Amino acid sequence: MPIRLAVAMMLKNEHQRLPVTLKTLEGLITNLIIFDTGSEDDTIQICEQWCQQNNVKFDCKQGTFVDFSTSRNILLDFAESIPDYDFLLQLDCNDEVQGGKVLLEECEKYMDRPEKVFMMRQKWKQGRHINKYLNARLTKRLHGWRYKAVVHEYLAPPPGENLGDRPRISEEVILYQDRDDDDDKTSKRFQRDEKMLSKEVEEKGDSRDIFYLAQTKSCLGKHEEAYDLYQRRGDIIEGFNEERFHSYLRSAEICFAHKKNIELGIANALKAAMVDYRVEPLLMLAKIFRHLQEWDIAYFFSRATQKMPYPIHNILFISDHDYVYERYLQHSIICYYVPRKKEGLIALDLAEKTGNDPELHKSNRALYDKLDKPDMIFEEEEDCDEELVKVYTEKIQEAQKAVTEEKNVDKFLASLLNAFRIRRVIDPLLMLADYARLAQSIPFSYVVTDIACLFNESKSIASKYIRWNFMGIFAFYVSEYQQGKEACAKALKMGYDVKLDRENFMQYVKREKELKKEKKDEKKVEKKDEENKETYQAFVSRRTQEILPSVKGNERLAKKKAELEWKLKK
Repeated sequence: MPIRLAVAMMLKNEHQRLPVTLKTLEGLITNLIIFDTGSEDDTIQICEQWCQQNNVKFDCKQGTFVDFSTSRNILLDFAESIPDYDFLLQLDCNDEVQGGKVLLEECEKYMDRPEKVFMMRQKWKQGRHINKYLNARLTKRLHGWRYKAVVHEYLAPPPGENLGDRPRISEEVILYQDRDDDDDKTSKRFQRDEKMLSKEVEEKGDSRDIFYLAQTKSCLGKHEEAYDLYQRRGDIIEGFNEERFHSYLRSAEICFAHKKNIELGIANALKAAMVDYRVEPLLMLAKIFRHLQEWDIAYFFSRATQKMPYPIHNILFISDHDYVYERYLQHSIICYYVPRKKEGLIALDLAEKTGNDPELHKSNRALYDKLDKPDMIFEEEEDCDEELVKVYTEKIQEAQKAVTEEKNVDKFLASLLNAFRIRRVIDPLLMLADYARLAQSIPFSYVVTDIACLFNESKSIASKYIRWNFMGIFAFYVSEYQQGKEACAKALKMGYDVKLDRENFMQYVKREKELKKEKKDEKKVEKKDEENKETYQAFVSRRTQEILPSVKGNERLAKKKAELEWKLKK
């Protein structure tokens, strides 16, 4: 029996954008269920007519909008009272369903499995910006989950279930919105959201409401108010960590674009980088220092973005553009000016493969062809002018006072980075790495220590030992095992803390053995799978034919069931 997919929407006066959504549902759904909260136009008639033309069952409930969670729950209660469908897809008007065929295949895959609520990718375009995140929009008919929060509502599980019970469906399925073409609905919603969220924040002070009020204020152009709210949310450790990350990241954006305060922007970007091991804040810093034409510092940050993994476990506002293209573009440009030719050409190759800006890359490659300078070697500035050393020392003291006496993290971070800008020695970097360690941000400690390890060895203990000791600790936690092992060996040679450095070294030796065993086990599994390949094919072929009568001749469904049987059998 084919999958019966219903769509549920809460609507009011949506005659202009409704056809855009309905167009993407043609041939996809069996039911359209709406909760109309007071339309004065022909919204209901458009739905009725479309359902008649597309042989789709139409159910409509009329009522009054209360708030987003209450009203969506009214829609869910109504939808669950309707019996003749299997899965429910919840849409906003202006959503366009991309990958509908794959969506049906995913529903079929989960039809006989226990999961009831599924995460889907949503993508919003607004101006030049594209926001991408995951949201629970697909459910089975009787799932029991209900919405919470008056604005930016979310599906919450009933007792006995948890938010982890939400598999992600295929990346090919996307709910897309073009918010530049929405009949002014977005700006009106922002104004409504601001009132509702302001009341919630004043009465309850929930961290989630603070974050979304900050976001709403920013969208309304109230940047000073947004900044204060983002700072308030970022300073709350409890709650959803991705909100903290974006609070500091958005704070940095406001500082650079609206406050025109570069030092405060740098501090917030660094705080975001300490909250989560992601490309966006480091790429932001690389761009800022590129703009300032401090090419080596721009290089340090852009280099750090090159091997960062895509944040597959994150769900909130992931900038695909930064991961797929922008980090390579920026690194290819920055490396030219440092210069670091080989690295720059590798980054240029990766940027070119995306197909973006071909003329720009052609021009940049021509510049590299003419580049005949040797690669820059990073040396610490040991013998400096006394006045420069004095200013540097004052910045270090300023940083120490900010963190120990004033408890001013922004000033501490900005002062440390300014000390490094004034004098290229690695001590401020190692101070920053140690602070991040104490803040339990080991991946960021690794990033900063990795910069320190780029410098040639000098006479200081920081250069001869501390950076290698740090790297021996931090590299393990970002799976840079070879780099960490080599750092431990260098630290051991100095003999400052042989016991600790040997213990760290042996952790890498142990991990090497574990990885070799894992690789060996994987090869065994691959070999066994290869040996069982014909058996698997024969099993699926036989069971497909046996299952066919029970699924009314649907060969595709019969094969899926046979494949599932094989997995369960194994």
